[in-house]
Amino acid sequence: MVTVIYFTAIFLKATFGLSLQEILILSLLFQVIAIPSTIFFGWLGDHWGLRRTIYLTLTIWFLVLTLMGFATGEYAPTAISITLGLVLGSTQSLMRSMYSRMIPPDQAAEYFGFHALVGRASSALGPLLFGLVSVFAGSQRMAMMSLGLFLLTGAVLLSKVQIAKNP
Repeated sequence: MVTVIYFTAIFLKATFGLSLQEILILSLLFQVIAIPSTIFFGWLGDHWGLRRTIYLTLTIWFLVLTLMGFATGEYAPTAISITLGLVLGSTQSLMRSMYSRMIPPDQAAEYFGFHALVGRASSALGPLLFGLVSVFAGSQRMAMMSLGLFLLTGAVLLSKVQIAKNP
């Protein structure tokens, strides 16, 4: 997810030829969508269940990557920004909430430290995969879509995890 955010502006410029001003406007649109969306998905996670809500956000992530892979036309960057705004903050907050329920309360500092370490490692692997696919396939669209492998792996691992019920 972090890799998508790192490369979205570059992708929009290279793929759609957007100017810096257009990218900044789409970034603002993204933020305007992300704030209420994060609140809504948090509410949904409380009422519908974290796992199901996370699977919903992962489905929307696949939609984002599909749009990045295949969308064309003048409204494609706007659709990408809006769809991305729906899930970036939402997925991260839902995952942190779930993670906090999975760890022993008396070891929270150690587990969140490990979480930060793993986050740093994944922040290196995502750009590496993006770069390799971009170079070998000659397409940033294919590189964006390849990041779905991380999402798919996460979804499969999530299906194996025991999650404590709401307190």
